[in-house]
Amino acid sequence: MIVSNAQSRIAPGSRGQANAPSHKWARIGTLLSPFLASLCGLLVGCGSRSSTAPAGSPLAIVSQPASQTVPLNQTATFTVSVSGGDAPLHYQWTKDGAPIGGATSYSYVMPAVALSDNNETFVVTVTDSDGKVISNPATLTIGPRSPNPADLRFQQVAAPSTTNGYGAATGETTTVGRSGFGIDPGLGTPLPIGSTTCAKDTNWTIAGCDWEVSVFPLPSGPAVSTNYAGDANNFLLLQSVSLPNTVVTSLHIASPANFFGMAFMTTKQTTGFQMEQHTVPTSALQESATEEGLRSRVITAITYNAGQAEYYSYGWTADPTTIYEAKVSVASFDTVPAAASDLAAQGYIITAFGGNTTDGLLLVGTRVQGDSLPRPLRTVPLGQQTTQLWQPGYAIVAVLQNPDYTLTYIGER
Repeated sequence: MIVSNAQSRIAPGSRGQANAPSHKWARIGTLLSPFLASLCGLLVGCGSRSSTAPAGSPLAIVSQPASQTVPLNQTATFTVSVSGGDAPLHYQWTKDGAPIGGATSYSYVMPAVALSDNNETFVVTVTDSDGKVISNPATLTIGPRSPNPADLRFQQVAAPSTTNGYGAATGETTTVGRSGFGIDPGLGTPLPIGSTTCAKDTNWTIAGCDWEVSVFPLPSGPAVSTNYAGDANNFLLLQSVSLPNTVVTSLHIASPANFFGMAFMTTKQTTGFQMEQHTVPTSALQESATEEGLRSRVITAITYNAGQAEYYSYGWTADPTTIYEAKVSVASFDTVPAAASDLAAQGYIITAFGGNTTDGLLLVGTRVQGDSLPRPLRTVPLGQQTTQLWQPGYAIVAVLQNPDYTLTYIGER
């Protein structure tokens, strides 16, 4: 430091005098160098340490990689945070004890996960010039596949509109009758199936039916709308729901007057849904559902019509190649919750629910071929749906109307 100050005073002077004492200062610098070297070790910042920790702090892990559950075919990210150590630091991630090629950063992004990745463990080793630290293991759990966010055929299960909870978690209860209505943008529950309230006119013929539904307005943005309609013998209405941006999600025909109620979803950003309507004997329903899945089609609405099963199925031009497996369950009023749980346990999303208490209640589950991971499902009575389903992000896939006209909600994630 004395040498540096002396040189800085000479430098602005004459060049002839500046070089004259240089051998003297060089000699003093040589004599002082051992002292300066020992002093340097006592001074903070004298070395090349890049860590923000105080000099001499040992390398340590501050934040461990976290175990996580990731839906099938999505990416997983593991991250570690360290302090101390001597730069440069070196990272190496391992999967089940084997080094991962190229995984040499504080963060490791795993490509789209597969079923074979379930329960794998990830560990990172961080080294510096003095040693190394090894993280705790983080376990990867593979969850069931999420449908494409734009695919209206899967009851909004794991969709942006429901996965973090319904936007207006309390919902608004209203009734579907002859006068339909729409929520734009917004979601709504399917029509309740079971004991339906039907009014009678003076001639004791069924004049109309009511279905109690809950609706949830969505914030502005990607526009998804839900519409409801109810009428008697006016099947011309069905022509308006065959547009390529529309999917019928719920249908009920109340005999003997053929009064029907329906719910359908539309989107302004996605088109290409191709509707087909079929009527088959109930005994042939499973065979028909299997054939629909092999054609990359999904059954989204089902009911009884004159003793036969009538259903709507949809293909989607955005994904014409995925093969689906479909399973039909015929249940009584009391066994609907158990049938729904059995489908979810096998990885099915309940894409259609219909029927009546006389002929039987029909549930159709759909899954991507081979996707057998269990799906979370809850069945809750009226009064608990807000905290048990709407807030935690369970999409309402079925509503059961009880004999006393209270409701039971079935939600799936």
